[in-house]
Amino acid sequence: MEEGTKKKVSATTGFIMGQLMMFISIYYAPLHLALGRPHTITVLVQINRRILGRGIIREK
Repeated sequence: MEEGTKKKVSATTGFIMGQLMMFISIYYAPLHLALGRPHTITVLVQINRRILGRGIIREK
């Protein structure tokens, strides 16, 4: 898979996941409270990048 294609897939996946999290957090109050705390999203993004980063490194 080409580098440009990987970036587009990653961007699209991230956008969809972000929209899904926002939708769920709006309509599900406990999740809204959990995601509303400072730095919660930052921690989730860092975990996600570490997991996805391992997969990309292994492909090369």
